[in-house]
Amino acid sequence: MASSVAMNPTTAVCLILLAFEAIRLNTKNDHVVLNKAGQLAIIIVIVISAMKLSDLIFGSSFAIDQQLFSANLNSVLNQHNGMSPNASACLFVLGWAMQFIRRRSDSSILNAQLLALAALLPALLALVGNMLDIQELSGIAHYIPMAVNTAFSLLLISISVLFIYPQKGFMHVFVSNNSPSSISVTTILLPASVLIPFVFGWLSYKGAVMGIYDMRFALALTVIMNIVALISLTYITAQKLYLSDSDRKLAFYDALTQLPNRRLLIERLKLAMATSKRSGQYGAVMFLDLDNFKPLNDLHGHDVGDLLLIEVASRLKRFIREIDTVARFGGDEFVVLLGELGTNKAKAKTQAGTVAEKIRTLLAEPYLLSIQEKGKAQTTIEHHCFSSIGVALFSHHESSDVIKLADLAMYQAKVAGRNLIRFYD
Repeated sequence: MASSVAMNPTTAVCLILLAFEAIRLNTKNDHVVLNKAGQLAIIIVIVISAMKLSDLIFGSSFAIDQQLFSANLNSVLNQHNGMSPNASACLFVLGWAMQFIRRRSDSSILNAQLLALAALLPALLALVGNMLDIQELSGIAHYIPMAVNTAFSLLLISISVLFIYPQKGFMHVFVSNNSPSSISVTTILLPASVLIPFVFGWLSYKGAVMGIYDMRFALALTVIMNIVALISLTYITAQKLYLSDSDRKLAFYDALTQLPNRRLLIERLKLAMATSKRSGQYGAVMFLDLDNFKPLNDLHGHDVGDLLLIEVASRLKRFIREIDTVARFGGDEFVVLLGELGTNKAKAKTQAGTVAEKIRTLLAEPYLLSIQEKGKAQTTIEHHCFSSIGVALFSHHESSDVIKLADLAMYQAKVAGRNLIRFYD
């Protein structure tokens, strides 16, 4: 029986390491020692699972799953005990999912959630196979099938990864409260995505037991029905995600530049400051004001001024890291939020100053703006625009205070002659 398979000790070690990092990530504990321990745990899991997959795929002989207590366990069970291929694949995928989620950018969190979902589905099928004693669902060919406790543990860890940042990636569809339709998504789609493999597996199994078809056909039917159901759920979720993203952009993003607006900036600043308090690392806020924007607006009109603002936003977006934020604060004012600048204040200030200087240089490069006046041919003008930048470091200030301090530093730069950088000390 598939359910008689015991969890391999190496698998158990990997699950414990993943569970440790999952707990740390869910509790948002960024203590330096725990953070490094979590990184080490992920590396160990990825290496161990990669070695096992190498044995299976390339015929290497690491036999890492036989190194911990397996000799004694084999004699107790009277059978070979090893890490199943689907379990090692799930461990490998979950290890990378947690590595992605540590980066905390929107794209890496989405990648992590997709990887967690990829690990969740084999675990679900293995759980169904163990419950209904269908070894084809819990194993691959003649290899050792996944143990029921392994499948259950992988299922729980996968779900925990999905909900580390429920407001980001595709998971925010399930927890959004912005519209009445979100109620149906939360109460129907999420339970359905978990229950459908069980229901279809049970129906296929019953059909085989009643003699309607053989077990191989039941397995094929289960896989096909699950694929159709998951594609349908994915389509519905994508539609909800599109509508949810449209509403979110209206509330949190500037319509002209597509940058985060003041409201979203404040939220991200609060999160960055909470992280800074836990980790002890400094962050910085840069307040930018364009020095030669009004003459362009007065001479060529607001449409051309809008083109300049869009180009400034584009340059800033291309320059900053994924973990940082650039927002349009209003008019010709922009704010850049930098995180994870280290625990040493002097070095953090140096890093922030280097970034500010690169931004100042980048924005000082000429702008080529196309003008289309009614009844005239399109022309291109070259405009030179500079920026005054104020910088304020933070580790324990309130969010509104940091922006205000950076704004004051920016005015010091303007008073000193414009196109300069000033720190608030």
